[in-house]
Amino acid sequence: MLLARVRKLRAIVEGEVLPALQAEAPKVEETTAPERTDDASSAAARAVFSALSRSKIRWAAEEKRTSGQLDLFLDDTVKSVDAVGKRGLAGQIKAVLGLDPLLREPFLATQMVLFRETNVALIKTIAQQHFSEIEGIVGRGLAAGTRPETMAKDIEARYEVSRSRARLIARDQVAKLHGQLDRLRQQEAGITRYVWRTSKDERVRSTHAERDGQTYEWADPPGNMDDPADGGHPGTPIQCRCTAEPVLSDLLD
Repeated sequence: MLLARVRKLRAIVEGEVLPALQAEAPKVEETTAPERTDDASSAAARAVFSALSRSKIRWAAEEKRTSGQLDLFLDDTVKSVDAVGKRGLAGQIKAVLGLDPLLREPFLATQMVLFRETNVALIKTIAQQHFSEIEGIVGRGLAAGTRPETMAKDIEARYEVSRSRARLIARDQVAKLHGQLDRLRQQEAGITRYVWRTSKDERVRSTHAERDGQTYEWADPPGNMDDPADGGHPGTPIQCRCTAEPVLSDLLD
């Protein structure tokens, strides 16, 4: 859903701005000519920035039109992630206690709202930064007399940056959701400790590799909490794919 929205953002921006750049190309190129006229330059700038303004209006309408779909998608993501984690913990507890646990999740509704609000805000930030970068490309390009086709390539390259950021956010937010639900679910079940488990591949950061197999208290998150890449329980640090294996012996005490 997030990548689809970024693709739509690209289509709207490039659908308005690129044709305007092409149409105003002769005027833009005059800015580098000896006989340059300020009127020609100003007219080109007005036309291109007007196209950019239209793209913002269209994007705002698109956000409003699809807001309900986005909310449903985000809520379904929470439900899907929760179902997998809940099923896994129930199976682990049954293997130890020999009975099917009744796992209560009074926290789920709140987590659904938090996940939705956080991701909607992040999506808005991607769009805002995208528009800001396009404005910079166009503004600097017109001031310097950059050829329209060069500006068009820069605009297309900016889309790749936004798409990469969207991918990172999507992965990071789902990992954080996994970690947060695992913590709340285990604590609700009476589990106070967990064993840190990594993905055991070359992408695992060194500080997390050192924690692999170590036991931690849910009440005392490990690492440097001032470092977003290090501090916190599994899934909390940026792009962390580690998991928390419950210490089920706590249930036997």
